[in-house]
Amino acid sequence: MPRDRFFLIILCVVGAAGGTILLGALLSSIYATPESGTLAIVPAALTGYVIFRLIAFRLAPPEDDHFDGVGR
Repeated sequence: MPRDRFFLIILCVVGAAGGTILLGALLSSIYATPESGTLAIVPAALTGYVIFRLIAFRLAPPEDDHFDGVGR
C-alpha cells in the first residue's frame, strides 16, 4: 500500500473518531453537569496531537527521515 494512501486512511479514521468523540461529548454535556464536557478535552487533545504529528511528518523533507539509518 502506498504511503500516501495509508496516511490518508489514518487521517480519515482519526478525524472520524475525533468527530464522534466531540459529538458524544456535546450531546452528553446537554443532559449532564457542565463538568462532563471537560472530559472531552483529553481525547480531543490527543486527536489533535496525532493529526499535528501526521501533518508535520508529511511536510518534512524525506532526507530528514529518522528511520533511514535504523538497521533491520
